[in-house]
Amino acid sequence: MRKVVGVFLSLAFFTISAQEVRFVEAETLEEYQTVLKVSREKDHLLFVALHDGGNAFRSMFEANVFKDPNLVKSFENFTAIAIDVRDEMGARWVSLFPPDSLPTFYFLNQEEFLLTKLEGFQNSEKLREQAFYAEQHKNRYDALLDLYNKNQLNQAQWLEIIDLYSLNFSFPQTAKLVLEYLNSLNENQLMQKPMAQLLTTYGVSLETKYPNFIKNHEQELKKVLPQFSYKEYYQTAYSYNLDLAIVNADTMLLEKIAQELIPSFPGSAADQKEQQSAAYKLFAEETELFQYWQKGALLKAGSMAKNSEAAQYLFDEGFNLADTYNDSTALVAANHLATESLAKEETYKAKMLQAYTTYLLKNYDLALTQVRKAMALSSNSKEVRQASSLMKMIEKADE
Repeated sequence: MRKVVGVFLSLAFFTISAQEVRFVEAETLEEYQTVLKVSREKDHLLFVALHDGGNAFRSMFEANVFKDPNLVKSFENFTAIAIDVRDEMGARWVSLFPPDSLPTFYFLNQEEFLLTKLEGFQNSEKLREQAFYAEQHKNRYDALLDLYNKNQLNQAQWLEIIDLYSLNFSFPQTAKLVLEYLNSLNENQLMQKPMAQLLTTYGVSLETKYPNFIKNHEQELKKVLPQFSYKEYYQTAYSYNLDLAIVNADTMLLEKIAQELIPSFPGSAADQKEQQSAAYKLFAEETELFQYWQKGALLKAGSMAKNSEAAQYLFDEGFNLADTYNDSTALVAANHLATESLAKEETYKAKMLQAYTTYLLKNYDLALTQVRKAMALSSNSKEVRQASSLMKMIEKADE
């Protein structure tokens, strides 16, 4: 399938022939740029087929979709390009215009602005419709942007520019535009299609009123949008806000996630505690603000019924911290977790972890006291030797 469309880099194949839509295959960025240059010289729009050699794209050739005379005529002002996701240019394209499935067909203007797209097997009629739409709307975004800048967009135009924006820009960028629109609406308008769809798709930021609004109007939204799932919305909001908190090391947003969003999780109290703990730990791992690892571990341990189980968990978390990160803040957190483990159940290993982290934090007098207590808790000769070795290390460091 990788050679179904061929590698045609001569200018003769940069047009649509009289018999069929002919594709030029762009495997590299250089090949794509060559095709783009020629296409612009011809004042052509772009028709890009992104594929992986799968059966749907092959089936369209076998069904002679691209030989339909009416389709060929509709594509007279297009340059058709095939891009395989397995090639260098495929990876670049996916990063710019992520597909939900393959093949995906993109219709773009001369400036590579995406106007519309189709996914999966397509018949010639559907392709003709979208080609006609693209030609008629090739400069539509510029016109809408001018109206936006003049504060003159009506509701239909707002929806149109949002749709074009979502095709060409990232989710956060599109969300910013959508929020500007949603903020201009009253509650009754928010609960109507298609505004309700925009609300449940883009109203995820905890810096806005919308997550709380959506939770409070869950049942009403289900009536307007039968496919709406609060659980799916919650997962999107959780991921979006946690990613944002991590990128910005935003502890205030992290607390909003833990205290405002997670309690709306459609699950048991235990599930919510688990999610809060996981959020704190992931944030700590990514930002190295290890006090939140400690906070998450203490939160989860607090939900455990047995002291022995909680003590083991706290020791494990403290040990992982001290063993993984060579950082004073990680050691402080690990030391606290060892201390909390000992408060649940006094064990040799927790006392040794406490003494060792105290030693690494250079509090030698306290470390000596703690390691002696650890030795008193030892149950075999191996543990005695371990405690004795640590004691010697502390005494040497304190000389």
